[in-house]
Amino acid sequence: MKLKTLLLVMLISITAWAQQRGIVVQGTLTSSNPNVSVANIPVTISDSTGNLGFSTSVAYTNANGFYVDTILVNNSMGALDIWITNCSGQSVHQLGSLLVTTNLIVANFNYCGTPVGCQASYSWNAGANGIVYFNNTSTTVSGPPPVYTWSFGDGTASNAVNPTHTYSNNGNYTVCLTITGGGCTSTFCDTIQVLTANIQQSVHGFVIGPPAIPGSTANQVEVILFDANWTGLDTVMAFPDSSGYFFYSFGSRPQGSYKALAQLLGTSTTANVYLPTYYQTATTWQQANSLLVGNAASPSSFDITLQQIVALPAGGNGSVSGNVIRGNLRATNGMLPKAKVYLLNAAGTVTHAWKYSDANGSYSFTNLPSGTYRVHVEWSGIAQPAFTVNLATNNSQVAGVNFVVNSNGITTGIAEQLLSVESAFPNPVQDVLNLNLKVSNPSTYTFEWRDLSGRLIQSEVRQLNEGPQAIRIETGTLIPGLYLFQIRENNRAIHTMKIAH
Repeated sequence: MKLKTLLLVMLISITAWAQQRGIVVQGTLTSSNPNVSVANIPVTISDSTGNLGFSTSVAYTNANGFYVDTILVNNSMGALDIWITNCSGQSVHQLGSLLVTTNLIVANFNYCGTPVGCQASYSWNAGANGIVYFNNTSTTVSGPPPVYTWSFGDGTASNAVNPTHTYSNNGNYTVCLTITGGGCTSTFCDTIQVLTANIQQSVHGFVIGPPAIPGSTANQVEVILFDANWTGLDTVMAFPDSSGYFFYSFGSRPQGSYKALAQLLGTSTTANVYLPTYYQTATTWQQANSLLVGNAASPSSFDITLQQIVALPAGGNGSVSGNVIRGNLRATNGMLPKAKVYLLNAAGTVTHAWKYSDANGSYSFTNLPSGTYRVHVEWSGIAQPAFTVNLATNNSQVAGVNFVVNSNGITTGIAEQLLSVESAFPNPVQDVLNLNLKVSNPSTYTFEWRDLSGRLIQSEVRQLNEGPQAIRIETGTLIPGLYLFQIRENNRAIHTMKIAH
C-alpha cells in the first residue's frame, strides 16, 4: 500500500511538472558612469497577463551586471514584465511576449547614464479577422531615429514603428524585428499564432440530468447562447434522443469565446428539481465556464449537466414572496416575468428551491421551515448580492421581498406594507374596478393604468385614511386590452396586478 501511494504521488508530481515549462530570462545591466556599480542589482520578473501560473521572481546581477533566472510557467501564451529600478530611482520596464514555443527572453537594461547598445524586442496582440497588433518595446541608442524593419513571416515586411498586420491564413508565423542606427544593430524573432475569422466550429452538446424520453414533452429544455459579454445571441430547444440525454445545436459559429445556459421550462415535470445550469456545471453566471470555439483545445461536444436542488425538510408553513420589477432594461416601469429567483441556505452555498417569476413578476416560496435564507435573482451578466430573510417560526411569512433589475445591477429590499389589497373585482373589468383596501399608512396614493410595456395610460390621485377603504376606479375610457394596474405612494409602486378590460 505504501508503494502504491508513493507511485501515485510521483505520478501526480510528474503530471503537474509536464504541464509546465521552463523559460530562461537573462540580460545585462550596463552603466556609463564608472563610479556606479552594476553588481547585486535586483531584476524583478512578474506575470504581466496574470495567466502564466507563477509568482514574482527576483534575480540579482553578478559583478559584470549579468543576470539569469529560470521560471516555470504553464502552457498559456502571455507576457512577462521584467523591470529594474535604475540609479535615479526610476522604474524601467521591458515586456517579453511569451508563446508556447518561447524558451528564452533577453532583456538588457541601462542602469545608469547614457544607453549603451541596443536591443530589439516587441509584444503583440491578436485581433479579429486575422489582424495582429505589434508593440515595439526595443531599446535604442542616442542619435538619429533608428530604422525598424519588420518581417511578418508571410513574405511581407514593414518599416513602421508599431505596425498592424493582417494575415490571410491561420497558422504559426515567425516574426522578426531588426533595429539599425547609431552604429548598433539588433534582431529579435518570435513565433506568433494567428486565427482568422474563417474558423468555424459546430456548437452543440448534450444536456444531462432530467429524464429524456423521445417523443415526450414532460420535460422541455431550452439552451441560450451568449457572447463573451453576456449579450444573448440565440435560443434553441434541446430534444431528447436515444442516448437518454437532451441534444442541442446552434450550428456553426465563428471562432471565439461564448457562454451557454440550459434550463427547463416552467411547465416541465422536473423543473422544481433541476437548476438552470451554465456550460459544464456552474449555477451562477459569475462561475460560468466559456465555450472556446475554434480553438485547438475545443471539445467536440459542449455538454451541460443540470445541477439539482437540495430539498428542505417537510413540515414548515413559512413563506417568502415578492416581485421582480423591470428597471431600465426595457422600460422605466413594469413587472419582469420569467426572472429566475433562487432560495438558498444562510451561507448562500446550497440552493433549496427556484422559481420563474410569473406573468405579473411575482414569485413565492411556500411550506418553508423556520431558519435563515438568502433570496437571489439570477440574471445573466447582471450582478446582485443575495438578500437575507429570517423566518423566526415555522409559520413566519415574509412578503414584499422585491427586486429591481437594472442594466448595471439588481437592487433589493423588503417593501414597507403601506396598504394591502383585500379584493379587486371584476376582472375582466368593464366600467368600474372595485377595490377593498386595508390602509396602514394614511397618505396620498396614485392609481395608474399602464400597458404591458410600462407606458402610462391614465392615472388618478386619492387621499386615503387609515383603516378599511372601499373605492371605485372608473375605467370607461380605457380601450379593450390587458393592463398593469399599479398603486403608488411617493413614486413607489407598492402593488401591481394584471387586469383585462
